Amino acid sequence: MLFRSSANLTATDNDVTVNDVLTLDGDSIVTATSGDVTFSGTINGARALTVSAPSGTATFTGIVGATTPLASLTVNADTASLNANISTDNDGNVDFTGTDSVVLTAAVTIDTDAAGAATAAGDILFKTTGTVNGDFDLDLV
Repeated sequence: MLFRSSANLTATDNDVTVNDVLTLDGDSIVTATSGDVTFSGTINGARALTVSAPSGTATFTGIVGATTPLASLTVNADTASLNANISTDNDGNVDFTGTDSVVLTAAVTIDTDAAGAATAAGDILFKTTGTVNGDFDLDLV
């Protein structure tokens, strides 16, 4: 099953779980005001995705930008759990400055220059007082 999004999705006092492939047709914001946000499938689309779980965990199990890199990814959560690679393109940033803890549950590569045009790479940002934990490699490209 394919889930397409070009709008914002907010769950008040609940979790948001997307179990299937997510294709972004437009810039999207996914928010769980007091719960977790979980993406079990891959996420594709040359659009910006913002994920907000201010008191919960944002979990990415599938590859982000597997076939079509995102324009950008911003994660604002208590914890971000990464189990797969993340790719953006066209100066697309990957921004965890609103996340207290990034946990690696597998080896992860974050690539902000998926097309290979070295002059068009985006920034990879982490919270200055945050942590990155896990017994796996984190490659920043």
